[in-house]
Amino acid sequence: MKVGFKVWIEDDKGDQLVGEGLEQLLQAVAETGSINKAAARLHMSYRTAWARIKKAEKRLGRLLVSKQIGGTRGGGSRLTKEGYRLLRNYKKFHGAAEREIKKLFQEYFPNPSQSQN
Repeated sequence: MKVGFKVWIEDDKGDQLVGEGLEQLLQAVAETGSINKAAARLHMSYRTAWARIKKAEKRLGRLLVSKQIGGTRGGGSRLTKEGYRLLRNYKKFHGAAEREIKKLFQEYFPNPSQSQN
C-alpha cells in the first residue's frame, strides 16, 4: 500500500493557477526551447499548450513564456524569469508536500500490510 496525491495552487475563487500539468508544460518548454516541441512531447496540440500557458499567465498576471519569431536563427520559446521562478518554486513546494505526506502516511499506517482496527 502506498499513498497517492495531487497538489495544485488555486486563487481565492477556487480557480487552479498552477498544477502538475502546467509544471510539465513549462519544464518541456524549458528543455526543448519550443512550445510546439513541448506540446508534442506531452501529446497535446500546439493550440492546447499555448492556451494553457496564456490562461496561466492571465490568472497569475505575469508573463511565463516569451516567443521569438523566426529569423535567421529560427524561432523558439523560452521561460521568462517569472516562468523559471514559478517552475522552481512549484517543484520545491511539491517535493516538500510529498515528503510530509509520506511521513504522515507512515505515522498513521505504520504497517500497511496488516489490517488495523
